[in-house]
Amino acid sequence: MPGSKKPSKATRARWFEAGVVARGARFLEKGPGYVCPECLTAFPREALGDGRLTVEDVPPVVLGGKPLLLTCKACNNRAGRLHDRHAGRYEGVLNYLAREGSLKTRTMIAGQKLNVEFRLRPESPDVDDMIVWVKDNDEATVRATHAAVDRLALAGQLVGVELGFPVAAKASAVEVSLLRAAYLAAFAVLGYTYIDRPELKWVRDLVADPQADIVGPYLAEDDVSADPDRRLIGAVLTPEWLQSTIVIMGRHTVFLPHPDATSNPALYQRLAAHHGPFPAITTQLLAPGLTWPSEPLHYLDQIGLS
Repeated sequence: MPGSKKPSKATRARWFEAGVVARGARFLEKGPGYVCPECLTAFPREALGDGRLTVEDVPPVVLGGKPLLLTCKACNNRAGRLHDRHAGRYEGVLNYLAREGSLKTRTMIAGQKLNVEFRLRPESPDVDDMIVWVKDNDEATVRATHAAVDRLALAGQLVGVELGFPVAAKASAVEVSLLRAAYLAAFAVLGYTYIDRPELKWVRDLVADPQADIVGPYLAEDDVSADPDRRLIGAVLTPEWLQSTIVIMGRHTVFLPHPDATSNPALYQRLAAHHGPFPAITTQLLAPGLTWPSEPLHYLDQIGLS
C-alpha cells in the first residue's frame, strides 16, 4: 500500500519546534531537544537532517496510515521490522474475509506445500474461491502438485486444500503494532503530559520488547465489516467501567487510559475481567471538531502552558 506524500522540510522543522515547546520542563534528565515519544530519547535539531529523527505514519502505512509526527529512526525501523509487517499481512487476511481482496499465503494442496494466491471469482464474489499459482514456487513442486491433483480427479476423489493464515504465529506482533499506533495517535493529540503518566510506561516497555507474547485486554474484537479507512480518537463516556481513550483505526479498536488521570484507574483490570460482546459505547471528541489528527497538537501540554 503506497504511503502518502512525506511532509516538507519546513513542516518537519515545525513539528520539531512544537515538540520542544510542548515538552516544557518534562524529561529534563534526557537533555535538551525533541524527545521521541516512544523511547524518550532527546535529539537536537540536527537529527532532522542526519536521519536520526524520522516521520512516522500513524497507523502504519500498511494499514492506510499517513504521516503524523516525529519518532526516532531506531524506534520507527524496529516497529516496521518486528511488528508492522505482520499487521499488514493480517490486514490482508481481513480484506480477504471481507471479500475485498486476494490472499497470498503458503498452503498444502494434494500433499504438496505451495505459495498460492486465493482470489474471488469475479462472476460470483460471495462463493467459491479459485486458486492461482504465484511465481515463487519450485517448478518441480508445481508439476508434482498438478500430477497429484490429476490422479485424485481420475480416481473421483476430492482435492485436499489446507489454508494457513500467514500471521497465526505472530498475533502478538500484530497486537503490539496496533497498540503502538494507538499510543502515538494519543500522543499526537494529548502530548507529553499524557504519556508521562505511569500507566503509559508499560505500553512503551511492551513495544520495546521484541519477545512480547501477549493477548492484550486493551483490544476490542476486530470488526471485519468496518470501513478500513475509518479513524476516530476520543474519550469513552459510557459505560462507566470502560471510560478510557478510544482509538479506532479501520477494523481495529484500542483502549488506552482516559485523558483525565483520575478517571477509571482500573481500566485494564476491568477489561481483562470482561467476557462476551462489548456494550454500546458513547464517546466524545478530545478536542472540538477533531476526529483524527493530521499533525501533532499536544493538547494537554498546551493547556498547561496557557
